[in-house]
Amino acid sequence: MGSRGETAPDGPRHTRKGRRFGPQETYRLAVGRAHGAQPGNIVGAIANEADLDGSQINGVEICEDHSFVRLPADVPQEALDRLARVRVRGQELALMRVERRPRRGKPHRGRQFK
Repeated sequence: MGSRGETAPDGPRHTRKGRRFGPQETYRLAVGRAHGAQPGNIVGAIANEADLDGSQINGVEICEDHSFVRLPADVPQEALDRLARVRVRGQELALMRVERRPRRGKPHRGRQFK
């Protein structure tokens, strides 16, 4: 039972890729530690505005001036557009889908929602 994604005798194993939760996409948010953001602020705002259960929001990583979060791949476009305008700690999320989290110091590439 050493590799990820195997089923344990007592049920499915949680994996970092979110397989237990179905396909997910990674998003960059324009709010971070400098704004006073904490994981609960981000999860609460997204869950409320996108009508998601908190358990569907994974991999919250808070950096100095931005954050990353994984959301279900099937979040409707209208919900993503709303989320882009949501404010956390006074800062608009400016949600942007990214292919993958960049290594520290590397620029990110993604698609921004309005």
